[in-house]
Amino acid sequence: SPSAHAEPAQGKEPSEPPRLGVTRADGRFSAALGGFLQVRGAGELDGGLRAEASLGVPRTRLYAFGHVLSRGVRYRLKLGTPPDALALELYDAYVDVRLAEGVRLRAG
Repeated sequence: SPSAHAEPAQGKEPSEPPRLGVTRADGRFSAALGGFLQVRGAGELDGGLRAEASLGVPRTRLYAFGHVLSRGVRYRLKLGTPPDALALELYDAYVDVRLAEGVRLRAG
């Protein structure tokens, strides 16, 4: 049966271990999902009975990452929403191949 381990996200945001992932028993494939969202709330009272409140999600990110064929061939896809928008955008997509110790080729 597959194990629940995959490589962590590699972005500018702090990395967290994946919450959901799968690895083939032979180690030739892994896939994991990770992400986060920001929630912002504000409120205002005017001293009377009137109150205003707002709640927004200014930023979201969803990562899919792992490796294929071997641990030396990694992939990553990052989707998200820009500040205060609902449109989903592609932020990053690449394949990273380890050619030799200390030598990598990244395309994306």
